[in-house]
Amino acid sequence: MKALYTQTSIISKLKKAFFEIFSKEGNHTKEHLFEMLLSVLCLNGFQSVRYNFEHFMRQISDNKLKSYYFTLNESKINLSQWMKNMVRIALSVIPEHLFRHLIILSIDDTMVEKHGEHFENRELLFDHAKHNGSNYLNGHCFVSVMLSIPVFDNGVIHYLSFPIGYRMWTKEETKLDMAADMIRKVMDIIGHERNVCLCCDSWYPKGEITELPQQYDNLALICNVRHDTALYDLPPAKTGKKGKGARTKAFFR
Repeated sequence: MKALYTQTSIISKLKKAFFEIFSKEGNHTKEHLFEMLLSVLCLNGFQSVRYNFEHFMRQISDNKLKSYYFTLNESKINLSQWMKNMVRIALSVIPEHLFRHLIILSIDDTMVEKHGEHFENRELLFDHAKHNGSNYLNGHCFVSVMLSIPVFDNGVIHYLSFPIGYRMWTKEETKLDMAADMIRKVMDIIGHERNVCLCCDSWYPKGEITELPQQYDNLALICNVRHDTALYDLPPAKTGKKGKGARTKAFFR
């Protein structure tokens, strides 16, 4: 593995940036996680620890397969801290003159198919996209958050996107709660001075997600809604008289 590192190599620069994200983890943990990251980049995916070990990691490292399982199972990896570090690094890339330019947060969920029944938290999930030709998929469901930041390039503003958080749905909490919790952690790092827009598809604008713009004055929500979604106007001003004010219901078609 050491033979891959030179002071100016892309791998060395990638390792340095990666270690900054996991700044509070032990060296062995960071090394194992970084080797798994390289395997994902080189194999263009992560089927399983064993698959990536046999096809890549064993070629660059003397570590045994069980050491990677031990790192993932026993190491006290703080995913929330990892996400916060990612956000801080991403925000540091924004030019100073674009400080108040819009930042975009996107939430979505994705399913990963598993071949077999011996995976923890595996579920038979409804697959509206029919990735395998069936309405149902045997696997895991992940909720993800992506951060898009403005950068200046040749006089034009572009957006760079960073996946900053993934959480696997385990039925212990809803996907709405998981997404809202990650957004709150990100907003605590972004602060109240930057303009932020939260984007999502028609499944998410309800419950915890629709309450987020009320909790953060600098957060706006842009989303698709179902054609039969009913929204209500704000209640009318109080008149001081008895009785409830009428609410106007608006249907989006």
